[in-house]
Amino acid sequence: MTKKWKKYHVQRTFRGAVYGITVDNRSGDGSGVKKIMVNGVEMAKIPLGNAGDKFEVSVEI
Repeated sequence: MTKKWKKYHVQRTFRGAVYGITVDNRSGDGSGVKKIMVNGVEMAKIPLGNAGDKFEVSVEI
């Protein structure tokens, strides 16, 4: 991610599960994951869901 971008959001469907992903680069580092939140819970990785599942993912870099 370019250091100039402070935040972006994408929606991705994978195997029928919908992921709303926000990447936050307020630090301006542009790389290195500091924290992942999935539906308000901190996690080490983004889980694979089943068809029909919805996830709100926040990644802080």
